[in-house]
Amino acid sequence: NELKAQGKIKAIGAANVNFITIGLCASLIGVNIRFVDFCAAGIPAGVVTTIIAGFFVLRVCRGGVEGDTKSAQTYAKQQLAEAQKAARKLLDDSRAQAEAQVRQMMAQAEERAAKTAEGILVQARQDCEVLKGAAQSRLEGAAASIVEKVVKG
Repeated sequence: NELKAQGKIKAIGAANVNFITIGLCASLIGVNIRFVDFCAAGIPAGVVTTIIAGFFVLRVCRGGVEGDTKSAQTYAKQQLAEAQKAARKLLDDSRAQAEAQVRQMMAQAEERAAKTAEGILVQARQDCEVLKGAAQSRLEGAAASIVEKVVKG
């Protein structure tokens, strides 16, 4: 883990940002910044910011790498436990919602089936009445024919 101060110390250390700034200074305010001038301002600024960053990192990581690893593991385990709890709750809620939807769909299907069966039963009764009327007409015709033959015969 090496600390890099590119762009703060030399004009050529960063990706074109320093060159753009030098060009803007030259075109807008008429100040030409030489490489030596940039380094004269950049080296102290780079050293100071690197030292400040180093102290900050050391202050934040008091327990050292191992202490940070342990605290990171503890934090990760806590986060994992919370995520698992949330996932279980979400799964339970989803399961309950799906069961409710299935019950509702079953009730609707049973209602449609009952209406369909009722419609079929009404049609069957009507067909039976028609067949009954046709059979009664034939029976009466056959009876009349038999009576006529018996009377004539």
